[in-house]
Amino acid sequence: MNEKYILYLRTDIWDEELTAGGSVSHTLGVIKGFHDLGYPVVCASSCLDSVLKNVKLEKLVKLSNPSWLHFLRWKMNCFLSSFFFFFQTKKLIRNYPIACIYQRYSLLNLTGVLLARWYKKKFILEYNCSEVWTAFEWVPKKRLTFLIKPLSRIERWTIRQADYLVVVSEILKNELINWGVPAEKILVNPNGVDTEQFDPERIKREYANE
Repeated sequence: MNEKYILYLRTDIWDEELTAGGSVSHTLGVIKGFHDLGYPVVCASSCLDSVLKNVKLEKLVKLSNPSWLHFLRWKMNCFLSSFFFFFQTKKLIRNYPIACIYQRYSLLNLTGVLLARWYKKKFILEYNCSEVWTAFEWVPKKRLTFLIKPLSRIERWTIRQADYLVVVSEILKNELINWGVPAEKILVNPNGVDTEQFDPERIKREYANE
């Protein structure tokens, strides 16, 4: 069996499944990129089940929190999901020769860290922004300002556990460097468009015919 399998983790906690949007396109593009480079992908996801069913994957595992946890606050569910997702995902590492774990960072989720440390695998974390900042700035009704400092510490600890970090801009790279992450651990991989899938000329023709 190929020794270069990648385990891709998508661990967001949402009330409804994601089916569209920039993060969905980015996830699909990253997985396709791994395949194009010759890396088979096994995937565990909590929020893109229906989308990922149509993607070329060696295996897809649906991640979920127990229903009896739903009464808890959102942030507590995000944190506790780490442990439930760990046990739901570990069979992928047992059944496939995983070379590294790649996780799209989500609020308070430690699944990638736990798996990497337990099974001694390389851990790559894709960092798109501070999820703690987003949680408090974008959802003002849920502000509990006394939690910002402890949650930020968990976030930065998680980031420092990664063997490598992937960001989409120099601004994000500099942010991580300011948090104490060595520059040599950070890869800047700018966002782009797959012109085979989003062909500008084809789109123009389709709109012109409407």
